[in-house]
Amino acid sequence: MRFIVNQQKNLLISSMPIYGTLVVVFCMVLITLSEPLMGWVWVLCGCAITIAYLRLKHRLPCVKNLTLNLLAIFCMCLLIYLSDTFGLMATMINLLVVAACLKLINLQTPSDYHLVLVILFFLIACGFLYHQSIYIVAYYFACLVVLFVTAFLLNRGSLDIQQSVQQSIKMILQAFPIMLLLFIVAPRLPPFWQTPADASTQTGLSEQITPGDIANLAQSDELVFRAEFEDGKLPTPEQRYWRSIVLDYFDGKSWMLARDRYEYTQVYKPNTLTMQQTSNLNYKYLIIAQPNNTRWLYSLDIPVIDTSVGNVDVAMNYQYQLFQPQVGLKPSFYVLNSYTQAPKKQFDTIQDSRRYLQVPENGNPKTVKWIAANINSKMSFTEKINTINTFFLSQNFMYTLQPPLMQRDPVDTFLFDNQRGFCSHYASAMTYMLRLANIPARMVAGYQGGQEQGQNVISVHQFDAHAWVEAYDDNYGWIKYDPTALIAPERALTGLISALSATETSLLSRDTSNLFNLPIIDYMSDLIAIVDHNWSQLVINFDQKTQVGLIEKLFGELTYKSLFTFLILSIVIIVLFVTVLFLPYKTWLSKDRKTSLQIVLTFLEKHGFKKCKNESLNTFITRIKRDVHPNFFNKLDEFSQIFYTLEYKVDLSDEQKENLKTDMIKSRNILIKQTSKQIKLTHR
Repeated sequence: MRFIVNQQKNLLISSMPIYGTLVVVFCMVLITLSEPLMGWVWVLCGCAITIAYLRLKHRLPCVKNLTLNLLAIFCMCLLIYLSDTFGLMATMINLLVVAACLKLINLQTPSDYHLVLVILFFLIACGFLYHQSIYIVAYYFACLVVLFVTAFLLNRGSLDIQQSVQQSIKMILQAFPIMLLLFIVAPRLPPFWQTPADASTQTGLSEQITPGDIANLAQSDELVFRAEFEDGKLPTPEQRYWRSIVLDYFDGKSWMLARDRYEYTQVYKPNTLTMQQTSNLNYKYLIIAQPNNTRWLYSLDIPVIDTSVGNVDVAMNYQYQLFQPQVGLKPSFYVLNSYTQAPKKQFDTIQDSRRYLQVPENGNPKTVKWIAANINSKMSFTEKINTINTFFLSQNFMYTLQPPLMQRDPVDTFLFDNQRGFCSHYASAMTYMLRLANIPARMVAGYQGGQEQGQNVISVHQFDAHAWVEAYDDNYGWIKYDPTALIAPERALTGLISALSATETSLLSRDTSNLFNLPIIDYMSDLIAIVDHNWSQLVINFDQKTQVGLIEKLFGELTYKSLFTFLILSIVIIVLFVTVLFLPYKTWLSKDRKTSLQIVLTFLEKHGFKKCKNESLNTFITRIKRDVHPNFFNKLDEFSQIFYTLEYKVDLSDEQKENLKTDMIKSRNILIKQTSKQIKLTHR
């Protein structure tokens, strides 16, 4: 018994680097699983990591099995009790983490190490349920390499770290073609559960906006969507108004969707021919949108949806808003043709007039009084617009990320007292003023601008959030007005940063401010964005529709026959690849060494020196030594030494083996070129 205890202690001491590596990888994986983990599991993880650290530093003894078993029973009971609250998938992930914690506390035998390795592999797989970005893939790839290296070191002690790294990368690369083929071939089944939206999906435009909300978004650099334009034809910066949500109800402080919401699901399909005739400018582009926790999507005006491409069913309502059937909890992509000069004339004169002229019964008396004094019913649409624009231009308005609070009569406070605000303050005030002037108006929330990535991609982030106004003219339809552009025209032309003071620029995240001024960082940012865009387009958005399109492209119309052919061909390719990987072709190829020996022996036999059946090569060479020329014997002895080294020495590296093979072939060729006079020794 004492011997067994000492043996386990020696194993622990010799495996301390492996122990530490497993703890580090566990921490790395744990960081990416913050969403599903329960609070008490985090506490358990902290305790396990602390105990593991103390064991590594002070060589502390193992925790008693009875203590661990009682802790395991308690954890199981707690998981079962909380399973209804957290759901099946999150509970199972927590179970794996708890198992890893308990094992890390008490690692002793090789089987314990193997078990922790397997759990970590499973946890990495679980991480892909929550994260699919290319950055996480690279992060997990590094974790996998470390785990494979650890497994090699644990199971094959003769390999050093460099050889283990090489073997690990080699094994992952060998698996990559099979993984790629399975990714293409495997049926795209609906998920058995819904993963919760990432924390990043909880930020963005909402269906209710109070002036000041968008200013908070401007301090975030999270990606909202990317647009890839056909043939590199990009809209100019001042044309990049990305429409998302139309807000048409005002309660005196906040703008929101109309209380009567049924109209928002009515689909409007514009006449493409009419659009082409009324717009000289159109753009075709692919949108890859991040989850936004709403049904609303993004487009330039006026979009025509290409229904043949995309992973979501996108539709457009009569407010020119794009929407999807369900709340967006995963990345979505779709293709649009936007006719930016086509008029927006969808307007129900009875119902829409009532909606788009709605104002609160009370509040903001100064604005009401100003409109009554400066605008009358005899003025035309254009005269009313010009009067309001002149007011904005004649005052000392300031564009700022930090407007003061305007809790009571916010429009009055903004227009006549503070005169400092962000885009939503200007859009809210102008929309309210237009309605008071008896002009149907609405506020549109979306994004303006975007950063060019490469020649045909525009990336739009949260700091591009913007709000503007649409007013209805009987002759031209809905016309866009951006009061912010009157005060800070550089906002629409060159972006948010140029419209802010140096002090306010420092409030932005690092990615949105000073880093973009460095050429090398700007270049790297563009490169990473393009890679991430292609990853999203080719991998994350590879769904059943894309899979079917690929099969039809390869085999024509999708039928049972073409589908069966596709599956059989894929299985054959996988089987052939696995066969090439795992058949003992190295053993077969290693016969080249015996072939070289056989060539030499055949050559000697022709000159009268035949090797006996059970005679070793060394014995044979010693026997014929007195009958061959000394120079030839030296060459033959050199060949023999190379052969024996290559055949029987076990600690050779791959490079040494390749060098020996080359030397043996050279030595063989020298031997078989010898003439009879150079071989046989003449005895006198």
